[in-house]
Amino acid sequence: MRTVVDYTLDRGEEIWPAIEEAIKQSNIAVVVVSQNYHCSPWCLDELEKILECRKKGGLIVLPIFWGIDARELREPSSSFVENIGQGEEGFKQKNPHLAQRWKKALQAVGRIIGFTVNASLDRTEAEVIEALADEIAAELNRSASIFTSHPACG
Repeated sequence: MRTVVDYTLDRGEEIWPAIEEAIKQSNIAVVVVSQNYHCSPWCLDELEKILECRKKGGLIVLPIFWGIDARELREPSSSFVENIGQGEEGFKQKNPHLAQRWKKALQAVGRIIGFTVNASLDRTEAEVIEALADEIAAELNRSASIFTSHPACG
């Protein structure tokens, strides 16, 4: 098992093709959706690719909704979905088709049953992460029987 994060990529590698290939070769994707997730074109491109692989062939997607209610993602008129790309001025006006695709991706991930972490924690962040890791490990053990030697989307 290997975890892929952009800082784990080899120096000199182009970031997007390497991340895209890692997604294609994965059996499981853990997507952490936080308050500013919708502002990042990188996150939204990755989400779109993850959902494409889920649709094509069984990539298991485990969303973690960190400080956000998944219902906000499912609602097309929610401020979370409406403010896609707000980190870049004029983004929606310059890229309406891309913004629309990302809205659909956010709505789709909001319909996947995942893990919810509320902002008002009665535990430390480290305790929450440990509990999430335990839950994800349990899910992996339940799902292990469906894995093959072939990637989900490759």
